[in-house]
Amino acid sequence: MKYKSAAVFPIFLFSLSLFLSGCTAFKTALYSFRSTDHFIHHTSDTRVMLEPGAEEFADLVVSNLPEAVRKVEMGHYSKFMEDIIIFVCKSHESYKSLTGRRAKALMHRKKIYLSPAMMTEPETVPLYLTHELSHLMMMQKTGGYQYMKIPSWFHEGMATFVSDGGGAHKVSRQAALESIKKSRHFLPHDSAGVRDLFAPRYASHWKLNPHMFYRQAMIFVAYLKNSNEDSFKTFVTSIQNGKDFSDSFNTSFGMTTLEIWDEFIMGISS
Repeated sequence: MKYKSAAVFPIFLFSLSLFLSGCTAFKTALYSFRSTDHFIHHTSDTRVMLEPGAEEFADLVVSNLPEAVRKVEMGHYSKFMEDIIIFVCKSHESYKSLTGRRAKALMHRKKIYLSPAMMTEPETVPLYLTHELSHLMMMQKTGGYQYMKIPSWFHEGMATFVSDGGGAHKVSRQAALESIKKSRHFLPHDSAGVRDLFAPRYASHWKLNPHMFYRQAMIFVAYLKNSNEDSFKTFVTSIQNGKDFSDSFNTSFGMTTLEIWDEFIMGISS
């Protein structure tokens, strides 16, 4: 029996989504099955797994975890459905061997990985932790395939907004607004098509550095919430229940993403 390509393709994409999730891309999948058997549970919070030698870093994560969870659950209007698992790495080499990435933090396959690089600025640990927990919340609620269909600007804008600037602390609100006014900004597309499943539109797509992209997306997400929180809550709840992003947005706000973006631009330009 031959299967029509229309039926096989979604299955293929779903399988791919098991590997590609969070702030990541193809190469992260190559590291998905590296052993973490040498990590041990933190004695005060078993949600945190650490490598021997990373005790100070892990202690900082544990002390900030309850507040980070509270912020994410409040910001997403929901509770975590599954266990939270956080790997705290001792060295840059260990982190890279598990993720293949240079980013200081990563959510992948429903787990969070933290690099010791953030200990150069320990005050940013709660920001990055909360940011990645926001991604984890969305992944737990939607599942891999549906998660990938949500545009990256919303993933990152929501995570940065909920974390009070996690991932964007090197760019101020004013600098981001000035960049937008000069037409150096992202565009809030309302769906992630097949192209985005393989090459998501992140900062480089708009020739922005990551902190600028995250700050601009955060400002727009804040605008959506502050303009009408009831509509925003309806929208977030809808997509977390697995509904289509574009349909949920249009139904909740009565406008497309680009129509509201134009409204936003007019507001900051006046």
